[in-house]
Amino acid sequence: MNPKLQVILNQNRSKTGVAMLTMPDGTSHHFACLGKSDNAAAAAANNPNRLRLLPFGDLPLGTYTGEVTVPANQKVKTDVRSYGPHARILLTAVSGECLEACTGKLPRWGLMIHGGAPGPKGVLRPTHGCLRLSDADIGKLLALIGTSTLDVVVTEI
Repeated sequence: MNPKLQVILNQNRSKTGVAMLTMPDGTSHHFACLGKSDNAAAAAANNPNRLRLLPFGDLPLGTYTGEVTVPANQKVKTDVRSYGPHARILLTAVSGECLEACTGKLPRWGLMIHGGAPGPKGVLRPTHGCLRLSDADIGKLLALIGTSTLDVVVTEI
């Protein structure tokens, strides 16, 4: 059995949501998260309303599988401000709105769970359509799951 990450986002995506990790042994861990796209990036991509089915929209709802993109013990040589110093979890759509978004006329791609520098006042910053955790929390999540495939379910309240 894979670890499961249940992500509950607010309809008002400016508010943080919660990601609840349940390990195969039944232990659980909670992390604050944000599934909101950056307003300016979305507008520049002709998606000013951040529609989830379109590129640069908010993170689509549904079921994903997640795979760590680089081993956690290697340094990630990309933009640390955008993604943080840790590995990322690449999301592959399985069912629901996310599958529609990833197979539509303007398919979504590159959906991930990652860290990155905080925004003003130390809050989580919007992404280009991914799920952001704090650098500390993505580090904890990666330490907990190791190289396991992660089952991810994203819902909204």
